[in-house]
Amino acid sequence: MSYFVTGGTGFIGKFLIQNLLKRSGTIHVLVRKDSLKKLEGLYKWWGLDARQKRIVPVVGDLAKPK
Repeated sequence: MSYFVTGGTGFIGKFLIQNLLKRSGTIHVLVRKDSLKKLEGLYKWWGLDARQKRIVPVVGDLAKPK
């Protein structure tokens, strides 16, 4: 199963992703370009190595068209 999460670097999103990591599958996370470093910092909090492919960042912004 695959998941798509918006707000993954926020307070609630990081806990949601933590729970999704207990399941199998890939988690795609919509993240603004400015927040990529924040997402990378959360890998350690989730107990992941950044080289693992469980979380796939998708760069974008819901506030912008397309």
